[in-house]
Amino acid sequence: MQSLVKNFKAFVDSSPTSFHAAKNIAAHLKKSGFSELNEKKTFSLSYGKSYYIIRNGSIIAFTLPKKEAKRAVIIGSHTDSPSFKLKPKFFNSDGIEQASIEVYGGPHIPSFSAADLKIAGRLLVKTNNGIEEKLVDFDQSPCVIANAPIHLDPSPNSEGFKLDPQTQVCPILGFSDGKKDWLSKQITNGTILSHDLFLVPCDPMRLLGINGEIISSYRIDNLSSAFSSLIGITKATVKSDTIQMAVFWDHEEIGSGSEEGASSPFFLDTLQRICIKLDLTDEDFFCLKNNSFSLSLDAAHAFHPNYPSLYSKDHAPVLGKGTAIKMNANKRYATSGPGIAKLIDMLKTKKIDHQIYVNHASKKCGSTIGHIFASQTGIETVDMGAPILGMHSVKEQMATSDIISMCALCQSTFDLL
Repeated sequence: MQSLVKNFKAFVDSSPTSFHAAKNIAAHLKKSGFSELNEKKTFSLSYGKSYYIIRNGSIIAFTLPKKEAKRAVIIGSHTDSPSFKLKPKFFNSDGIEQASIEVYGGPHIPSFSAADLKIAGRLLVKTNNGIEEKLVDFDQSPCVIANAPIHLDPSPNSEGFKLDPQTQVCPILGFSDGKKDWLSKQITNGTILSHDLFLVPCDPMRLLGINGEIISSYRIDNLSSAFSSLIGITKATVKSDTIQMAVFWDHEEIGSGSEEGASSPFFLDTLQRICIKLDLTDEDFFCLKNNSFSLSLDAAHAFHPNYPSLYSKDHAPVLGKGTAIKMNANKRYATSGPGIAKLIDMLKTKKIDHQIYVNHASKKCGSTIGHIFASQTGIETVDMGAPILGMHSVKEQMATSDIISMCALCQSTFDLL
């Protein structure tokens, strides 16, 4: 296994939620020489230096140019994945303790059924020091969404099968003693005031195939892009006049409408504060924006040989052939002709594999943060992503070579565009 793939595995396996991903990204940035900034305090910035800001499950990292700031190159990705969020209260069903859930985003619900799951996320705990945020990953206390026996309910083998999230997607946590709920037993120091907890699979990333050419894991969408962006910005060469930025957004899977999502002022506020500290005028700020370029990275649907009718045959990317440029006439993806031309010229110069993805004309097209970011900022944006199978399932698959290719794409984007 190549070292880059090993590092990707370590990153994914230790990032079960967006909060864990942001923490791991920050740790890697700090190790690479980036300094943390506090949004609630005045920024102190220097040319040629690198910084990052965390806002819950989102993080913005940037490197300032050596001399002057005339433009920015931005790569955006997201840290969240479809799952099930626990409701505040647990309940007892005839001695069996369970949790109620809400569906977060658009998970492939049947794929989570009967999988070994765990609970992870963050707790807000009252301690002697005040209210503290604690990241948790209860890997030693797995749970399960148990199936009904096929003898009593044959519907899973028929068309139109659907699980009711309110009643049939409640995980079994164990036997209840009727004294304390499951979560209270996990914390010995402090009182839990609130939590943001999710169900995630226990299984770590694995390599499949005769030669280990396929990666199989939960959260490939979109930790593959987040990891590639992180590698890109930490290895990029500092430019003389370009701000290099990697933005890792939370809440993409639920529409980006939050204080740290792509629809929030997080990015533009940060960019404006950078420009203020660099003594740029308002006019300079607008010129910088209009000279900038953004790459929005999110997974693309790879051609599935068992379901060929779902794809536009000549525009369906395949595993192992490189990152796909995503296009849509109705601007569900932000990609436009000039942006494609600029990007393909760079990809050909660096001999980086790439493909084109356009949705089947009769199927509904998905979207990502690209068109939101472009409409919020006015910055030219191209949508791309690694082709994957099983998107939003408990296990997704991508080619091992594609994560390597996408890391090269990100570094080249910062170095050449």
